Amino acid sequence: MSDPANRVFVYGTLLPGGEWWHVVEPWVWSAEPATCSGGLWDTGRGYPAARFDESVDAGPDRSSVHGAVLELLRGHVDEALAELDAFEDEFARVVVETDLGAAWAYEWSGPTESFIRVHSGRFVPDARRFEDPA
Repeated sequence: MSDPANRVFVYGTLLPGGEWWHVVEPWVWSAEPATCSGGLWDTGRGYPAARFDESVDAGPDRSSVHGAVLELLRGHVDEALAELDAFEDEFARVVVETDLGAAWAYEWSGPTESFIRVHSGRFVPDARRFEDPA
């Protein structure tokens, strides 16, 4: 896996236009749509949870998580990641491989059994809802 450097993959309320975009926006140089292998769940709390581990990719639950890769301003990466680490306190920062290359991402670290799987892998930030056509 390549170096995530100054890139962060977001898939929920931190997406451009999302409820919490303002948390990361001061450090963002650019944002590009991206996809990452994994699974997405509706937590029922107004934000999604993603898992990127290999077990999510096995069997019929194989899917992708759709979001954006944010390129952070190079002189402020440590500051931005520290702010995001504090904000994403229920999540663990991990390195993922997106279709745009490696990036940091925040993975749900708790159980997902009580959540609803979102097979489309898409969270619509301006509506705080999930897009699951099936």
